Amino acid sequence: MVSNNRFFKVIAVVCVLGTPFFMHARSRKSRRKKRLYCDVQQMDQKSTPEKSILFNLNGVLLTEDTSKIVSKIGAARVATYALTHWCSPLDACLNVLEKMGNEPDQKAPISFMFKERKMPRCIVEWQQGKCTYDEVQKKLISYIEKLHGDGFFASNSEKNITQNIIELVLNPREFSEVTKLIIPMTRLVQELKAKGYKLYIFANIAAEAMDAVKKAYPELIAQFDGIVTSSLAQAVKPEKKIFNHLFDTYKLDPKQCILVDNDQSMLDVAQTFGIQGVLFVNPKETKNRLKILGIA
Repeated sequence: MVSNNRFFKVIAVVCVLGTPFFMHARSRKSRRKKRLYCDVQQMDQKSTPEKSILFNLNGVLLTEDTSKIVSKIGAARVATYALTHWCSPLDACLNVLEKMGNEPDQKAPISFMFKERKMPRCIVEWQQGKCTYDEVQKKLISYIEKLHGDGFFASNSEKNITQNIIELVLNPREFSEVTKLIIPMTRLVQELKAKGYKLYIFANIAAEAMDAVKKAYPELIAQFDGIVTSSLAQAVKPEKKIFNHLFDTYKLDPKQCILVDNDQSMLDVAQTFGIQGVLFVNPKETKNRLKILGIA
């Protein structure tokens, strides 16, 4: 029995995934002091980094904790699903959301992708701060029931595990239970902060989920000089409105900004503003790319 549990867990984890200066220069000595102060001030200005670095949140600083998701859903259930359907149940859930997004009444006015799947209107509006998670949940459950009535799912078990995973992954109240920090990236953030760079979170995330992030990871949030989210701007990346909200809120020069994001389409839009982009693949590659852009 123990060996079977271990077998299920292994399969499941694999499948899911200045102080102002005041001096009146009346003497030679005072003029020397003034020159010395000005030299020091110029050195400080040169040593202070001018670049502002923007970080996406999900997929760059945070990621899903697969083992916790498996534990909550049940290793045996996840493994059985994967072995009988030849796909990860998480992928199957994303496919259901994409299918919903292609329905005429749930097509979003903009293309909003998550893990290369187009999301439905209710998810987009939630990210934009136009509705709550509870409202989204009702629409998702209703759609899943409709699919079940149409014979989309092979069994009640398949329908139930799909609904369970979608609710678990999206529910802000479960956020800290199904996510974890990408530790090398949090260390990089700390290093950049120590060197004086201005750091900002720039992410598509619902207000309820962002509140959960702040509560679960206060040490991470403390490293940032500002936060701009889709729910605050009432627009999702890659909409230009959220970029303008960022610039206006923090008085940033786009040409002095670098965006670290795991979605190339976001970087493409950022480039139209003059923002340099770093596509997140892994922490080591990100650090190397930042060095190439002059971020020591």
